[in-house]
Amino acid sequence: MTTANNSLAAVTTSEKSKFQRQTHYTKSLYQPQHVSYFARKVLDGLKRKNATEKHTNKEPPLAPYGSRLAQSLNSGKIPENDVYIFCGDLAWKKAAFFNQNRFCLCLPPGANPFHFSWPVSQCSVLLFETSQSEISYIEKIVLCLLNSGATIVRVISFENKIYIYRRKWEAA
Repeated sequence: MTTANNSLAAVTTSEKSKFQRQTHYTKSLYQPQHVSYFARKVLDGLKRKNATEKHTNKEPPLAPYGSRLAQSLNSGKIPENDVYIFCGDLAWKKAAFFNQNRFCLCLPPGANPFHFSWPVSQCSVLLFETSQSEISYIEKIVLCLLNSGATIVRVISFENKIYIYRRKWEAA
């Protein structure tokens, strides 16, 4: 009986080693051979974001140049004119210039609009596209602004076309 147990143990050990080798081989098949620079940066950013946001539940920061508008809205004063929002490559420069005379906000180039808090509740917004952007990106910004409470968003594109977006009115 001991010979049968020894042969069974030998078979089990050899089967385990085959399984381990196959598992190791299978894992290596699914590992990417090369990952592009952009994909590595995105994955690294997601890892860092997940690591830092696991234990923190804080609000997103205000959009750049948004503190003055937020203070005005908190005191109950709604702007009479449109709130200017600039997006694209020249957003910082344009917002800094126009912020002297009126309420302006800035979306940094390539930034996700959902990563910011937009103080545009009950305001009409004029969104200026300062560089050629995809329409899906512009619509993502508009969706974010409408979700933040903007009454109407007018977009002036880089090609000087005007697009108007409003919330659908719900029946009472």
